[in-house]
Amino acid sequence: MCMKHKIVKTKWHSLLTLAVSPKGNWSMENARDLLLSPFLDWLRFEGVSYAWTGKINQKGHIYFRVSISSSISWLRIREQWNQLQARHHLIIPLNGYLGPVSTDIQIIKESDRFRSYWVVHTDNCNDEASGA
Repeated sequence: MCMKHKIVKTKWHSLLTLAVSPKGNWSMENARDLLLSPFLDWLRFEGVSYAWTGKINQKGHIYFRVSISSSISWLRIREQWNQLQARHHLIIPLNGYLGPVSTDIQIIKESDRFRSYWVVHTDNCNDEASGA
C-alpha cells in the first residue's frame, strides 16, 4: 500500500524517512492518522511546506517519506517523531533517550536529482494520489 502527495517546487529539499515501530502492528491508515498527521501539523506550525508518501515494505513495516523545503534540525525532527510514537506506546523513552533511530534525513540540492529520487520512491504507488 502506498499513499502520496504532490511535490512543492523549490531549489532544494530535505527528504525525511520516518519509520513506524513495528511493535504496534498498525495499519497504514492508523499510522497516518495518529502519527503522520500530527507530525505534519507540527511542520505546518513551523511554517514548513511538505509532500509525503507512505509505504509498507516487504517485511510489513510502515514508513513515510516526507519532502520538506525548509531547514529543521534533525534532532527536533527525531524528537517530534519519537514523542508521537511514545504517546502511543510504540517506543518507551528512558532517561530522556527517545528510543531507536526512527528517522533519516537527506538533503538534496539539485532539483533534477530530487525528482528522480522521489519518483523511485513513489513510482510503484498504485493507490490514488491526494493533494497536500
